[in-house]
Amino acid sequence: RKYDGGHRIITGPSGTGKTLILAHKAAFLKKYNPKINNILFVCFNITLVQYIKRLLAAKSVPMGSNGVTVVHIYELCSKIINEDVNYEGEDADYYDLIIQEALVKAKEADQKYDAILVDEGQDMSDDMIRIIVNLLNKKINNLTIARDENQNIYQHKRSWKDVGVQARGRTHKLIHVYRSTKQLNNFASTFLNEISKEEDQQLDLFPDFDILTGPKPEIKQFCNYQEIMIYLIAKLELIRKKGFPLSESAVIYPMKSPKQDPDIVIPKKVEKHLDDNGILHNWASKNYHSKKAYDITTNSITISTIHSVKGFDYSNVFLLGMDFIEPGRWTENQINRLVYVAITRARHRLFIPYIIETALIKQLKDCL
Repeated sequence: RKYDGGHRIITGPSGTGKTLILAHKAAFLKKYNPKINNILFVCFNITLVQYIKRLLAAKSVPMGSNGVTVVHIYELCSKIINEDVNYEGEDADYYDLIIQEALVKAKEADQKYDAILVDEGQDMSDDMIRIIVNLLNKKINNLTIARDENQNIYQHKRSWKDVGVQARGRTHKLIHVYRSTKQLNNFASTFLNEISKEEDQQLDLFPDFDILTGPKPEIKQFCNYQEIMIYLIAKLELIRKKGFPLSESAVIYPMKSPKQDPDIVIPKKVEKHLDDNGILHNWASKNYHSKKAYDITTNSITISTIHSVKGFDYSNVFLLGMDFIEPGRWTENQINRLVYVAITRARHRLFIPYIIETALIKQLKDCL
């Protein structure tokens, strides 16, 4: 309620409720501010769109042209340029071209929004933010951006003033992590401390505020993936016996196949073993259609890349293939951010089975 008009930035680590605040603000503005007729809610992650719509629907918020329009950034670009866009599978030059074309047309767009809410602001490039700012009704000028620098996988560094965001003195830092247990918060906090030592910079760390307790993360070595699959199924059976619905568990991986063993396709292997044991599952990151249709409440195990579950959380998370992450594909900084995103998807239990004890695995074990 205290976040009135103007430009505002909300920042905080995973689990502080940034997306919920944006959803509540959308509902609040629509209900109590007669000047605001149409609201734009933009996120980066394709799979997050359906979840945001569910949050708004739970509060009976009207959606569409006379309510809240919820889109991911490239869907927004498609609307602006009035052309079909391939939302994935193209090279970087293709998406740079889409962004540049949308930026030119956004400046002259007839459709302006009385309020704009941006989730995953750390993932947006400068020109993405410029597109969004150009769609804002300047007379009302209500813009809120939520971000977590610790999840800045794409390494965007910006001056907010240079991209048109006038939020000086209007940055609100969230510090209380409500999502996870004390043990998981401590694990993530220790990992962030290790990153800050290596990168010689101060990152947001979790404060001493915990409302839940649970077991420490379980990091365990196996000889091969067959053993890991047996371990996965056994743990899922125990979880199910404890009363957790299937939707509260996720199997998350950084890449489909390791460079050194391309015959191993992690999501397909997981699918086969879940099928063999009669466990419903949903490969959320399989393609664009699966991402767009993803519903976290469906009673099935989620299988996904780390990138596609940004913004989501689950009671029980299995991280597979963490020992396959190589600096050649990502920079060390990106790997650290990616791992941070992965470990903070869990609320209650975190399992990290591995085969090769890499430097990253040793680092994670040191954080226990």
